[in-house]
Amino acid sequence: MNLRKDMTASMKGILTILEKKSTRALDKAKEQLFIPEIKNSKLHQALAHYAKNWDDTLHPGIMAIACEAVGGNDDDVLLMQIPMLLLTAAIDIHDDVLDGSRVKNGKPTVFGKFGEGVALLLGDGLLLKGMTVACKNVEKIPTEHMRAIISTIETVFVEAGDAHTLELDFKGKANLDPKECFDVIKKKSSILEAHTRIGAIVGNGTMNQIKNLGEYGRILGTLITLRDEFIDMFEIQEISDRIKNGCLPLPMIYAFKNTMQKNRIMKILSKKELSEKDAELIADIVFENHRVEHLKQEMKNLSEMAIHMVSGLGAKQLLCSLLQASLEDI
Repeated sequence: MNLRKDMTASMKGILTILEKKSTRALDKAKEQLFIPEIKNSKLHQALAHYAKNWDDTLHPGIMAIACEAVGGNDDDVLLMQIPMLLLTAAIDIHDDVLDGSRVKNGKPTVFGKFGEGVALLLGDGLLLKGMTVACKNVEKIPTEHMRAIISTIETVFVEAGDAHTLELDFKGKANLDPKECFDVIKKKSSILEAHTRIGAIVGNGTMNQIKNLGEYGRILGTLITLRDEFIDMFEIQEISDRIKNGCLPLPMIYAFKNTMQKNRIMKILSKKELSEKDAELIADIVFENHRVEHLKQEMKNLSEMAIHMVSGLGAKQLLCSLLQASLEDI
């Protein structure tokens, strides 16, 4: 989930805001990675590598915005930004192993640099660390809030795990049901929903505000992921990796339902090496498909729904700007 891909000027402005609201939490989360009890030098190197490239500003940033939207403050939300950063990092590392992602945003992943075993161990360690840090904050957060937060985390991990399991079944299959793929994307977006929901809980929002901000988070997560699905078609390395790992971008899956378009795309993909021109040709074919146009319209409809959900909140303008950024140039 990456707003940095193909950034426009408005996205850069939003990213600056997210970074400002994330810096303290990210710095403190990185401090948690250096555990003296770990004696294995390779695991220490993997931790250092991840910390160096760890720049997740979206998740802690959106949590802070959700907290502020219901009248909360930065100090309160910091208590949950840190453990959620650790838990989200664990999911990220495990996801790279499942997807076979050796490079991300031009940099080696832990899996790509240190192998599957170290990546899995590091992911497991971050899961435990995240829950430990969360439990240490029990006395600092009202009991009813903490219960709601733990329940949210539990629900999210179950749903995200289910989504990744379903996604594994897609690998190596060209004739996929686009609706099933879309549904998996929505299930994976439960991660961002957890952050907006937890932000609203910490900010002492009403039940309705918590519900609306949770649904907003899921929609935003879905739109950002769908944006990545479109952009991946234009990036040679990304599309090559996705072809190799057997998980094509969703717009291409829609195009594959048309036999003529599928044959034209498969002819291009049969080449030993793909060029930028090839990626452009594939994208042109995909955008000819009317169902892809319907997908783009559905993204706009989802954005309008999310705008309605946050219409009465203090941070409406910023929340709406995030939605608009996810749709730019699509």
